[in-house]
Amino acid sequence: MWGREELERIADICLRHNVIIVSDEVHNDLVFAPHQHVPIASLSPEVERITVICHAASKTFNLARLATAYVLIKNPELRQAYKEGVAPLHVDQVNPFGLRAMEAAFTHGEGWLRELLEYLLRSAE
Repeated sequence: MWGREELERIADICLRHNVIIVSDEVHNDLVFAPHQHVPIASLSPEVERITVICHAASKTFNLARLATAYVLIKNPELRQAYKEGVAPLHVDQVNPFGLRAMEAAFTHGEGWLRELLEYLLRSAE
């Protein structure tokens, strides 16, 4: 997991060279204390403007194969370019079962996540 200082260096390079950041944050819930996940887009409005965040409930809540992946793109122009790019691929379809499972996981899954982190921590010892 990269810390704030490393993310700031990456963001600075991307801003200087006009590079879009695609940040895979699918594991952001699986962080052991005292560490904290720092979304790269949270560093500044300028960084947020060039960032595409990829996320899913599949890793944290074991929802693989339910197509729960999604992207967060704050910049309207970047979001439109993304939509135009994925449209021909037909990968932007919503799975109604996955949507409901993801909603339930994010709404009621705090206990699951806490127990999962405890299990993973014990397994790593």
